[in-house]
Amino acid sequence: MNMKVMAAINLSIQIEKNISECYAKVNETFPENMLREDLEKLARDELTHMELLRTGKKYVFKAPEAFPESVSLNKELKQGHFLTCKLKSDLEKNKLTFYKALMKLHALEKRYERVHLNTLIEVKDSSLAELFKALAAGDNSHWERLETMMKRVKLELKL
Repeated sequence: MNMKVMAAINLSIQIEKNISECYAKVNETFPENMLREDLEKLARDELTHMELLRTGKKYVFKAPEAFPESVSLNKELKQGHFLTCKLKSDLEKNKLTFYKALMKLHALEKRYERVHLNTLIEVKDSSLAELFKALAAGDNSHWERLETMMKRVKLELKL
């Protein structure tokens, strides 16, 4: 079993967990926000993504050659982990406005749609490909929903 592949999957799982925690932290930091239910749903979706990756991790144990060992993917995951940790920290320290937090989450969702699509291209197994296709679709849905939410907030707050 290639440890780089396992490390990449573990980092992906942590990123999904961090993003879920960021959605929850936005609700905690801005308890009166108008998007509470939407953000709770997004947080739950990220936990589902985390479970999908855990399923993929089990599969990789059985067929390690099916998963790509990409240097660019590993760099992207390390950067993503850093960005999600920074966002969590900024939220905990109240460094962001509600709108700015949504913008940062939007950027992360867009970034991870691209990461999942790039991984999908490299995966050599159709089952794993379906998993990354589902993750990319979820991220796409999230950033589209966040875009709609951001427009709503802009109108409401007259930004």
